[in-house]
Amino acid sequence: MKKQIFLLLVGVTGLCIACNNKSENNSNTAKTKPGITEKSFSNFEGSPVTEYTIINLSGMQVSILNYGGTVTKIITMDKNGKDGDVILG
Repeated sequence: MKKQIFLLLVGVTGLCIACNNKSENNSNTAKTKPGITEKSFSNFEGSPVTEYTIINLSGMQVSILNYGGTVTKIITMDKNGKDGDVILG
């Protein structure tokens, strides 16, 4: 299970790196620090569910649960520089 989560995080990290558009006007760079964070999300049948958030240099964020690899949010900038969640649901 941990190997699957690790592979998923590596894949999503690669996606975030690929989407790293280094722009001169990127206001998110000053606000966010790239990396991976984890926080407690919930419990399911006595087991903890953890949410991992990966942030790249452009400020793009992807959050994934360790329960089935569920993507909970993808935050990215639109063409006007405004952040928004692109996950439906």
